[in-house]
Formats: sequence, structure tokens, C-alpha cells
Amino acid sequence: MDPDPQSARPDDPTGPTLTGTGPAWPPLPEPVPPPPPWINGRAFPAVWRELLAFSRGGLLAAAKQFPQMRPGRPWPHRPDPDTDADIEQAIAAKLHLALRALPLLAETEVVLIEPPLADLIPDWEEDEAEARYAATGRLRHSPLFLDFEGADGLPASWHAETWPLPLHLRGALCWHAEGMLCVMPFGSVGGVHPWGGSDYHAWARWLFLQKEPEQWPMPGPGDFLTRADGEVLSWVDAEQDSICAHHGALAYNLCRRTLRVLQLLENVGGELVEPRLERALRRRAAREGQRIARVPGRFPTVAADQPLEAAVIAAQDAARCVVPKTHARLEQAHALWHEALDAYHDHEQFVTKLNALIQALRTVTWVLQKEFSNSDEFKSWYRPWQDMLKADRRLKWALEVRTQVEHQGDLETSSVAEVRVMAGGWSTPVAELEVDPTADAAEIVRRLQLTGLPEPVRKDGVVEVERRWILPELPGEEVLEVLAHCWGALARVVAAGHQARGQTMEDCAFSAEPTCGAEPLLLHPTARWPCMAASREAPTRRRNLATGIPYELEVRTLQRPPPFDEQLARERYRIDEWQAPPAEEDLVTRGTAFHQFGRRVLVADRYHLPIAWLLREGAPVAQTAMHPEDQRDKAMMMHRLAVDADRMGADELIFTTEVWEAPLVGPDDPRFALRPGDRDDRREALATYAIARSRPCHSWRSGFRRDPDGAILLEQAEHHVGEPRRFLRPLLAVWSEWPDES
Repeated sequence: MDPDPQSARPDDPTGPTLTGTGPAWPPLPEPVPPPPPWINGRAFPAVWRELLAFSRGGLLAAAKQFPQMRPGRPWPHRPDPDTDADIEQAIAAKLHLALRALPLLAETEVVLIEPPLADLIPDWEEDEAEARYAATGRLRHSPLFLDFEGADGLPASWHAETWPLPLHLRGALCWHAEGMLCVMPFGSVGGVHPWGGSDYHAWARWLFLQKEPEQWPMPGPGDFLTRADGEVLSWVDAEQDSICAHHGALAYNLCRRTLRVLQLLENVGGELVEPRLERALRRRAAREGQRIARVPGRFPTVAADQPLEAAVIAAQDAARCVVPKTHARLEQAHALWHEALDAYHDHEQFVTKLNALIQALRTVTWVLQKEFSNSDEFKSWYRPWQDMLKADRRLKWALEVRTQVEHQGDLETSSVAEVRVMAGGWSTPVAELEVDPTADAAEIVRRLQLTGLPEPVRKDGVVEVERRWILPELPGEEVLEVLAHCWGALARVVAAGHQARGQTMEDCAFSAEPTCGAEPLLLHPTARWPCMAASREAPTRRRNLATGIPYELEVRTLQRPPPFDEQLARERYRIDEWQAPPAEEDLVTRGTAFHQFGRRVLVADRYHLPIAWLLREGAPVAQTAMHPEDQRDKAMMMHRLAVDADRMGADELIFTTEVWEAPLVGPDDPRFALRPGDRDDRREALATYAIARSRPCHSWRSGFRRDPDGAILLEQAEHHVGEPRRFLRPLLAVWSEWPDES
């Protein structure tokens, strides 16, 4: 629909000339308000920063060089597509939107929406359904900023049939005013900005009329007004192929997903609540007067293959817990475990937290029996679990020591430091030292002196010091690992209690948001939360044996593997279609597929970084690209992966890398002690290793050479099955500590 101002001339191809700022804007404040103090915003701080900078820079440019872009200037309804005038008109609209959005951002409520949920919500089945909702939808707060960016910096992302790249949604500013629902989204198509800008700039504003006015409000720059019947009044001709119209089309597609989330928020979102944050972060927020962005209290946690309808039902069920008192007591013990870990180097606080933790663990089964009223039904399913608990030597110790704590005082522990030397694919203990309870691992590793090590180990090795509290009753076992095991055993019983009443533990509200604030995940194979599975890293320090400087073994935050870039695969690696094998495929199929793709990467890029995929039950949980600088880094890569596998419960590894190879020689040959990479008769190969817990190791190798121009000449791939290679030992050691898969 075209506006019909008096300035329209029938013979003018640019259509009518329009003026005005558009409806439903608050007045511009003087001066610009200070930055909103949101401590946990993700996209929101970047939107504020970018809009403020763009506004200042745009006003300065308009005043000095581009007067036609000054706010308040008239504009043609049909700019000549793809001309400088079209581009300048689009930029002027973005400047107008940025200026007008700032006062709304200064007072908005921020709500975090995790990208996986927004990614998986299906599109509207029909445009009429979207229009009906937009004509009646209500906001929990106005203005409201939906922050769709993940903690890992990734946006909500989904594919639409009419766009060549996935749509990226970072955030959306929503508000009610003058009988309209206003939505200003921030994002892009695949992160591409052909006319400049960023994902944090506004493309356009869509206004959904919720009352029938006597006459249409006149749109301002960047405005697209629409009614429930689908009729649109826009600041430019929306049917024209101009950049200004393109901005509106992009914003509309981002608005569709925003409206879908608003509908879900309105129907099942529950109250907006504060997320779980670290205590230090909360204290800083209170000290500095910063606000905490909220989350929907009853939004579903969506698995990659879970339909939206099932997720909504799960969200409603998660509001209830079928054994709430028992589960609450289990989570109290979880919190106390973390408090003990935080106090590891403070002897008094550590023992105090341990005592409280042991008391809490012992009462979990008592509370469970009371919640089931000790009925015959309870006894029938609980008896096998009771026998399992009685047979567990660590739980038996916890029961006995609880009595000691109650009647004789504090738990008796010893403070030791275990020293290990790590090189190649192996790790060997060299000493266990009694140490001062107040000494931490960093202090010990700095002072440690090691002599008599072989030259290759001293050159490429790492010394590791793990500070441990051990128990006289359980020689060699660290107390927090023992108590984490006890927690995991009790968690299995509590999970059985949920199942006895028709609920899975993963769907329960307590499990959806663990006490420690970690991302909700499947329980670890030991039944612990992943946050409890790799606790050794906290009191552990390492040192480079050659230089003496600290060596950092990074334990990364869990991140979703990035989506596969199909366009890059088609264009760069010359394949028409690529699909990672589905989870139900076996390890050999997955390993073959990854090796074949690695061959294409090697030929196209002329190198292949070491890349590892950790999987759990066939589904990827982490992807790591490594950049080792020396032999020491290479040797430590598997130690890094073993730590991550333990933390995430990953039971499979696929690892692709370039390797040096050399023929086997006898011990009398001077080349026997040399690494393949140090030998003159070495050759290159691409290797992929695939191994699952309690399974043989599969490997694929493709020898290759380089022509004078550096191009890769590949040989045929060879597949072998056999015992795991030595460099996989750290991973095998982790898996060996888990319970039997049966």
C-alpha cells in the first residue's frame, strides 16, 4: 500500500515524498542516558555500544558531508534501486532508528533466550496465524529486549527457504505504544553486511497494529506498519527491489521468529526470574548497582531432536518435581560439594564444608523414604537399590564417618601433593609428598626440584602437581572424588524415585538448572554432574620441565560444535552435499566420513590442523581445533581431551591430524631413538583415529606427497583395526575409572 501525502506527483518515478519520524516513539532525551548496567547481557551491551557509536558518527557525517542524511529530512517513497541515493536513504533510516532506540534501550528489561530454543522453534504454519498473534500479543514488560545470543557468542540461527544463508538473530527490542506492538530486530543473513554495519545495527522497525485507527499512522524512516489482515503501509515501496525494501524484508523474517518466541513466552514462559550466577558475580552486581538480566522461569530446555510440542509439555512438567524434598536435599549436597572445592586451600573452611556435605549426603535416603511413606510399593523398587548402596565401600565409609563427625569431631584427612611427569602419551607418578595444608599446588610446583630425568623427557615433558586431601580409611583416594562418587550413587537412586512416579530426572526442574549454575546436561556416566567429574583440575598446576615456566592446561567451557557450513563445503572443498553421519550410525561409518572429508580439506587448504570431535552416544558434544607449537603441546593435546571427555561424559573420540611416518628399524639402527619427524626418511600422511569406550581403535591413513608447487598428491585411504595407540592412553585412563557400561 502506498502512502498518499499531498506532495505526491503522478509523473514522479520516485513516488510521493514523505516526512516525519513515525509513530510510537518516546521523546529523545537530553543528554543521552548512561549505558544501562546489565551485568550478564550478551548481545545487549553490543547493541547499545554499536547504536551509540553509529548515532554519533552518523550525526557528525550528516553535519559535515552528507546533509541529505540528516534526521528529519524528507525522502522519496520509491528510491532508484542500487544507487547511491538508495544506499544513503537506507543508512539515514538506520541512523534514525538508532537515535530513537537509545531511550528505549536505557529503560528496557532484558530477557535471555538461549539460541538452541530459538533455533528449533518451527516457523509459523501460515502468515494468518502470525498476523493474528501480532494483533493481540502482550509483553511481560515494555520495553522488552530479547537477548538471543549464547554465552559462546553464537546467535540464534535457522534456515529459511527464500534466503541463501541462515538467518542470524542476536536480539530484538519490543514495546507497546499507541495501540501497536513494535519490534526492532538485530541480526543478519549469515553474518553478511553488504552495505556495511553489523549484527547489532537495526535494519528496520515493524509495527503491528492492535487497534483499528480511523486512519493509518504515517510511517517514519525504516518503518513497516501492518494490520491483522496482512495489509502493509511502509516507508518505501516494499515491492520494489531497493536496498531500503531489502532491509525491511530481512527485518520481517527476523520478526517472525521473534513473534514466535514472544508467543511461547506468553503461553508457557512463567515468571521472569534471575538465572543462577556465581556468587562473586552477584556480589559485584550488588556492589556496583548493576542489574541482572532475567530468564523465563518455565521455558523448555530443548534437545536437538526434540519437537517443540514435546518441549513445551516438558516445560510444564518441569514446574513440578515428584520427589521435591529428596531432590532438594540432593542439590543441597551438590552445592556443599562446590563450596568444599572452593575452600580446598583453606583447611578450616574445607573441613567445615566437608562435615556439612557428609551430613547432607547421609540424609538423602531418609528424606526419600519419608516422601514415599515407606510404603510396600516403595520397598519393592527400593530394595535392590538399598542392596547396591550397602555394597558400596565408599558409601559405607561415608556412613561410618558421619557418626564420627557427629560424636567425635572433625573428619581426619591428610594433605598430600602427588607429583607426576607427563611426556608423550604417558604419565608416571614420581613422588607423593606430605605438604602444609595451606600450601597450594602453584606454590609446590614452583619449588619442586626434579633430577635424573632422561633428556627427551626433560626437553619435552611437563611436571604436574596435584594437591589432594586423602583419607586414612581409603588409601590413595581423594576425599572430594569419594564424595562425588557417593553423590552420584545417591543420584541414581533419586532418579529411580522419579521414574517410580512417572517422571525422568532430566525433565525435573531441579535438573534443568543445577545448583552450581552449569549448563544443564545429561548426567555423567558416573551419575555425577559434569561439573563434579573433572574436579582434579582445580587443585592442579603444571610446569614446563625445560624452561620452568607454568604450563597451562586449559579446560574449556562446553560449547556446541559450530554448524557445518554447506556453502563453504560446496565452494572450497568441491562437494555437492555433506551430511555428518547421524547418531545411529556406527563409529566406523562416522570415522570413514570424517576421514574422507579431511582428505578434501587437505587437498584444498594444503594442510590439516589437528581436529578432535568428542561424542556422547553418537552425538557431538565438543569440537576442538588445535594449534600445537612444539612436541610438548602435541603430547599434552590428549591430556586436554581426556579432561574434557571426563567432564562431558564423552564416550567416543574421532581425531584427524597430519602425521610423520617412517619405516620400522631395529634397536641397533642409529635411527631407532629418533622420532619419525626427525628422520631423513620420513614421509607425510593424514590420519584419522576413532575409538569408543571398551571398543578397539579404528584408524584410517592416507599417505601423501607434495608436488613442486606444493599441491597435495594423495594415496588411497587404508583402514586398520587394532589396539589403541599410545597417545590415547590418557583418554583410556579416564574411561577405565567409569563404572562398567552394563
